[in-house]
Amino acid sequence: RQAGQSAGLPGREGSAAMATKEVTLAKIVEEIANERGSGKSAKVLAAHSKALNETWDALNAWIHALMFKRKGVHIPMFMKLTWEFMPSTAGGGVRARPVFMLTEQFIRSLRVTNFKKPTLPPSTAACEEMNFSSLALKYSETLTKDVVFLSLRDLVRKIGDHVSCSHTLAIEMSVGTLKAKQRKVWFEFDQNSLRPSDAAATA
Repeated sequence: RQAGQSAGLPGREGSAAMATKEVTLAKIVEEIANERGSGKSAKVLAAHSKALNETWDALNAWIHALMFKRKGVHIPMFMKLTWEFMPSTAGGGVRARPVFMLTEQFIRSLRVTNFKKPTLPPSTAACEEMNFSSLALKYSETLTKDVVFLSLRDLVRKIGDHVSCSHTLAIEMSVGTLKAKQRKVWFEFDQNSLRPSDAAATA
């Protein structure tokens, strides 16, 4: 794996227990489902969990399809993942390096004011902005635009809550792992998932 750009945010005290134990996607989905289904049946909780997991899968299928083709993705309330193109030192040509950046909207959601506005390196691939309707129609069989919107809103909010509280996170994604510790956020890219193969990815 290759570590991407990291973002360090001003500190805030959080739970010591949560700071030492990694928060995963499963934990986040469980917390949101419990909030939505408080006092309701196990069947309702399971339905909420299913929608959240399917939304995350749809988002990651879209991310992988574009990143695989050396294109970037822009999730306005969350982050950008793209490619930086640089001259190759071996035999000329151009080499590509995956790049991660939190969006200003996500950083502001943590109630941080004294931060440097995030910017991408020069010569990066253009980023396609996430579209809720496209995720629902093209990357899932059962989701609707509204379900995708609400699910991603809650998933990103909950990730932000844990980051804000200095918890340790390891959120698996299709092209790597989003990590956080002591309010420092970074992305470890999985080069194997980004390596071109004989199978053509479609976006």
